[in-house]
Amino acid sequence: ASNHSKNVFIFTIKMTTMTSTHTKKYIAQLSIILLLLPSLFNVVKAVDTNTFIDLSPSRLEYSAVRYLQQNHIIQGTSANSFSPDQTVTRVEFLKITLLAAKADFSNTPLKPLPFKDIDQAAWYTPYLSYAFAQNIITGYADNTIHPDRTITKAEAEKILEGVFQIPRATSFSSLNGIKDIPKDSWYAATSASFIEKNLDPLAGNQKKPSTAMTRVEAAEMV
Repeated sequence: ASNHSKNVFIFTIKMTTMTSTHTKKYIAQLSIILLLLPSLFNVVKAVDTNTFIDLSPSRLEYSAVRYLQQNHIIQGTSANSFSPDQTVTRVEFLKITLLAAKADFSNTPLKPLPFKDIDQAAWYTPYLSYAFAQNIITGYADNTIHPDRTITKAEAEKILEGVFQIPRATSFSSLNGIKDIPKDSWYAATSASFIEKNLDPLAGNQKKPSTAMTRVEAAEMV
């Protein structure tokens, strides 16, 4: 009985020592986790919140910009700026639209383009080549394309119509009452399609076809 008591006593001491050691290790590990928690929350916050300091989540076009950004279709003008109200050029809008449509460039040979006002080695050449081959763009009668000119709303709708193959309106009835889209204009049929299909974001009788497009407007439109 005496030996049994001693064994129980020794076993109890060992278990107490082991438990104490494990408790210390557990507390140490828990302390490290608690110290790291603020950093982990900051990482999650950085991923989930707006990375552009000049684009408020309350802005109408915010979700469109975030979608295009997350899908690598559009990016900021700097690490943390989007410049939402900066205007968009013709080739910039063409690139955004083609990427959004997941255009397949693999079967489009990069042939010299006929436009005399472009750099054949510029970043935008593959996009122009694709659009020209697909008859999405044709350029002007003087063999120019004006790649760096700010794009207007009517021009943007024309590109969207070609890239996404939006059926053109067969009548101009949707233009009735619209004051700033002449029915004999080059963009009348395209504008009529957008109004008819509720793709035009502007309500009322002013559609502003000649307005210069901004970056957020382009994102929302695409």
